[in-house]
Amino acid sequence: MSTPTPADLPSVQRTSPLRLLVGFDGSRPAERAVVQAGHLAAALGARVTVLCVAESEGEEADLPGRLARARALLRTYHVAPVVLSRTGSAAAELAATVREVGYDLVVIGGAPRRGEPGFRLPPTTWRILKSVQPAVLVVKAERPGLRRILLSLGGLWTEELERAIPFVADRLAAPAGAEIVLFSVVLATPPMFARDLDEGERAKRILEGGSALGRHLRRCRRLVEHHGVPVQVRVAAGDVVGAVLREVRSVDADLVVVGSSPPRGPIGSHVVGDVGREILDAADRPVLVLHTLALRPWRQAWTRVRTLLGSPPLASRGA
Repeated sequence: MSTPTPADLPSVQRTSPLRLLVGFDGSRPAERAVVQAGHLAAALGARVTVLCVAESEGEEADLPGRLARARALLRTYHVAPVVLSRTGSAAAELAATVREVGYDLVVIGGAPRRGEPGFRLPPTTWRILKSVQPAVLVVKAERPGLRRILLSLGGLWTEELERAIPFVADRLAAPAGAEIVLFSVVLATPPMFARDLDEGERAKRILEGGSALGRHLRRCRRLVEHHGVPVQVRVAAGDVVGAVLREVRSVDADLVVVGSSPPRGPIGSHVVGDVGREILDAADRPVLVLHTLALRPWRQAWTRVRTLLGSPPLASRGA
């Protein structure tokens, strides 16, 4: 059983302050996004840009008032944002602004569809998630602090996590003094582990073992520790969405992080899988969607084979 050494790990490169782009249309959900950006700017020393998009000619007259409202909201957090206004599709203009200027994180509000049971995000939100390339933070409820971040490991291979974990650890957790909870879900508890173990004890047993999942979790934990961030590893068994939502409440996470499928074909859009979509719909706190690296076709096929054989891939199945 081998444990990663410092030589195995990517070097820690301290970077410039986080750059946030906030989409603002004057609605209450968009105001929540601006307020959350203010919390993040205060905690992380981030730089904030607010983009207002008029999607019709009638909305152009509202742009000055919207920009003034965004400035007023951020003034509470002593943040002086850069403000931009454009006309067109909100999703397209956000994506174009990111490409032209470059941002680390896009922040948008989340609101339920009218007349639908439960919390179902509207089509505009999904269009933004598909078209915007950096990380996208969907804010359905404000969380004033950033003390604990739950990172769902499901569906992410090691090379993808070696990009995701440094971003979450170095750009979010370390500046805020936050803890990261690495959370994995197995479809069933292995026979050698008692079914009544809690998430922490189950993770401890797996971490001490020689399974592929144990090696993967040790690697992920070491990556976080390499950035000087406190970390917990927790493992649950059973339904992925239900387990993630229970864990979010159990550890009182201020932020939930999930991955998305990479772009494929000429369209080049990202797709949030069914599990990630359900978490986004049901979570009662901000959810950060990270766009991950493309998987090679042979690795996708090997994932399916290992799943059919009952062996966990390098990351357990999930969001």
